[in-house]
Amino acid sequence: MKKFTYLKTKITGIILGLLMIMFFGNFSFSQTTLNAGDLAVIGIGCDNPDDFHFVVLVDIEAGTEIRFTDSGWQSDGTFRANEGCEKYTAPSAISSGTVISFITDSANFTADNDAGIGTNGFNLSGSGDQVIAFQGASDAPQFIYAAQTNSTEWQTDSDDSNQSDLPTGLTDGITAVAVGSGALAEDEYDNSTYNMSVTTGTQSELLAAISNASNWVGDDAAYQVPTGSFTVNSGTSTDLFFSEYIE
Repeated sequence: MKKFTYLKTKITGIILGLLMIMFFGNFSFSQTTLNAGDLAVIGIGCDNPDDFHFVVLVDIEAGTEIRFTDSGWQSDGTFRANEGCEKYTAPSAISSGTVISFITDSANFTADNDAGIGTNGFNLSGSGDQVIAFQGASDAPQFIYAAQTNSTEWQTDSDDSNQSDLPTGLTDGITAVAVGSGALAEDEYDNSTYNMSVTTGTQSELLAAISNASNWVGDDAAYQVPTGSFTVNSGTSTDLFFSEYIE
């Protein structure tokens, strides 16, 4: 009987230990997998000090990693890989509508360069540049959002460090925005900021407003930091995608 009780206690302890490992393992290493449009860039400041802002449009778990690069995307499906990358790691659970700044939240960003994305470091150019958000490896990125200040049009390739093709799977006006001063490849603004004209709505409504280049303000003198907060109402971007193709 004693041997049975001992074995029962031992087995129970092992099971509890395994459950704790599973629970705390998931707690420590879980992260949110993001889809296109689950965040949006709302400001790019290329004049020193470099800065950019983005708003998360869904709740994300602590430990979620999001990579940001200024290396342009090429028509062959690779990065130009002449610049670099910064990785944001959520320090805690982040609620939808939260705005995050590269400078203000610098403690949560780390350099994340590699050969596939560039080893020269993240360094926004005053002659126009892009900020591209993605998850995953540099040679198989899952794009979330892209914004550029070098033109109002995405290029068909990345001929220099200021240019970029539209990243694969993103749609200009929905999950990407080009906010330069004109349509030519080098018609740039040093800095550009979403005017915060719409800050409450569904994910679809907010993406439509943020990704509309006419709602951005360009400035060659100073970066106008976006101020205010966002409220994301229930609803998804699905309605927007369907309306774009049905109408």
